[in-house]
Amino acid sequence: MKRYPHSSPRDRPVLRYVFSAPSELEALRGRLGTDVCNRILYLVSIAVKDYEVTSLLLERGLAGTQPQFLRYVLRVSDEEVRTWRAAWSAEAKILHLLSVFKVLACAWPMARRGEYASEVGRWIGDAVSYLPASYSSALYSLLGALEGARGTTHEKVYAVVREAVRLLVLPLLGGRET
Repeated sequence: MKRYPHSSPRDRPVLRYVFSAPSELEALRGRLGTDVCNRILYLVSIAVKDYEVTSLLLERGLAGTQPQFLRYVLRVSDEEVRTWRAAWSAEAKILHLLSVFKVLACAWPMARRGEYASEVGRWIGDAVSYLPASYSSALYSLLGALEGARGTTHEKVYAVVREAVRLLVLPLLGGRET
């Protein structure tokens, strides 16, 4: 790996990857716009990767510092609650909920197994307590879909995006859940 010890981040090459949107999300591009669709794909892809990292840390016995980190990231600030209350558009609600999902996904493996499972599970419950029950339930269902996703990271992202469309996006847009 080439190192750039004395250069600034802007001088370093940028490594990027590209995800195309699954057809379920692509079909909503006209209603949501390109920016919102791209953000949905981004938030879900980061959620999947964070889930995979925490799972790997647990498998390798390296999750010792995770509980402190998770306690910090799962704390809900007053600003987050205000942001939710101010989210008057479906698009704003979708992006807010998927931002919450991204944080929950990082914690979910530790809530499901290990010595801190009950504590992390309680923190997750606290993190969604300000949301209406239907949205909290949808987020838990989405976490279940993430946990059950199989295949490559790309395949997992596509599977979770499809579930996000079904569980969150369509209901918030006034469409039916498929």
